Amino acid sequence: MPEATVFLEGRGYSTTVETDGSLLFTPDAPGGKGIVIMHGALIKPLAYAKAGAFFSARGYTVFIPHGAARLSINAVDAAAERISRLPATSWYLIGHSMGGFSSLELLAWHAPAVEALAMWACAMPARSSRIQWSTCW
Repeated sequence: MPEATVFLEGRGYSTTVETDGSLLFTPDAPGGKGIVIMHGALIKPLAYAKAGAFFSARGYTVFIPHGAARLSINAVDAAAERISRLPATSWYLIGHSMGGFSSLELLAWHAPAVEALAMWACAMPARSSRIQWSTCW
């Protein structure tokens, strides 16, 4: 995906490619809010670089974790730990395909300060009844 690398540099934000392959987009003028994009199965975080660049240029800190074996479900715990150390005070979750399930697991097991969840082309492989929705927003 060489065409996606163009979004790693841009006006209004900087990008860090972390040692595990995760991407962190940091806005030049942070607005205190963050977005976590959980990737679909077998899809690399770089595939979401355009979305990361778009939101970061508008003031959002954007974290796109990389799960082992390219499965975002393997990044849930690490993502929760990582976002707890980032400067955003509230978060939005975006889950694509399997990333939707991974986002629900993140909410269920770690209950970060999430304002909203968007699911892109997701199926629901499990019940979400154990999520305490009132604590999410």
